Amino acid sequence: HGYRWFHTRSAAVRDERGQVLEWLGTSTESDNLRRLQEEQGVLVAELQHRTRNLITVVQSVAKQTVQTSQNMSEFAVKFDDRLAALSRVQGLLSQSDNMPTTIGALLRMELDALGAEPDQERIVVEGPNVALRKSTVQTLALALHELATNALKHGALAVDTGTLSIRWEVVSGSDTPARLVLLWIEEGASQQLRNDRDEASGFCRRLIEKALPYSHGAQTRYELSDTRLECEIQLPLNPVNG
Repeated sequence: HGYRWFHTRSAAVRDERGQVLEWLGTSTESDNLRRLQEEQGVLVAELQHRTRNLITVVQSVAKQTVQTSQNMSEFAVKFDDRLAALSRVQGLLSQSDNMPTTIGALLRMELDALGAEPDQERIVVEGPNVALRKSTVQTLALALHELATNALKHGALAVDTGTLSIRWEVVSGSDTPARLVLLWIEEGASQQLRNDRDEASGFCRRLIEKALPYSHGAQTRYELSDTRLECEIQLPLNPVNG
């Protein structure tokens, strides 16, 4: 069943004329050390891969934030919020090898961070325990962060009478892989807030309508009316480790 590693050293014992009398040597099993070194190499490669991906994401976020900011002060606030969201996601991803990131944990993390507790009567967060693919967590988390931020500033959570419903389920068919179907519905925002949101939601819509479909094969729908927002995200689930 395979082989094991040993570290072997030897030296000759010679007489006065330089003739070899015998050999002395040691052989120490180093299999565990070798396996650890291999695992370390894999971890370093994974860290480098994640770091490159994260830098690419930060560059993209910075570019998009510049395009939607009126001045440097506005850019600083938006960019800081988005970096904070990325930081929270990295915390979840660092635990994902032992504990996969679930959609429920991701949503509650963002809502809690923004002060929109899911336990409030006007906020409903409901769905099964569903593990996400590692590769989708970062983009999805940014999209959810933007949805939640806009809800608090320009949407249903900006008024006392507004409501937010976030529900999800897993859908699969005989010929189709399992997909997470998430429905985000806001109701009760004012017309003025709707106008403000229409101007502020550019980055959010690009994440939902372009980034998620292009990078992760999602199917999305984003519909904004006078007092209602309905956003649907259908995201492939398998493989979880992908």
